[in-house]
Amino acid sequence: MNRIVSVLQKPHWVFILPPLHLAGCILTARTNFEWLPVILSEFPAGILLGAIAWRFDHPLLWFGVFGTLWWCWLSRMFFEYLSRPD
Repeated sequence: MNRIVSVLQKPHWVFILPPLHLAGCILTARTNFEWLPVILSEFPAGILLGAIAWRFDHPLLWFGVFGTLWWCWLSRMFFEYLSRPD
């Protein structure tokens, strides 16, 4: 239990979110699943990416690249928030 608490106290764990998102995008594309859960996971950027993917097709490109960049930015902001001195 102490190991879990010590891992959660260090904010570096937030950087696992972008690779998880990319893996989810690849899995969604490979299984021909609906993209709605991916769109909702990227709210509010997912709305814009969904519209672009609808218009220009290739949702794996749009969500895989730009959605993962969105999650990189969110992870960085969350890391900065957790790392700040109180």
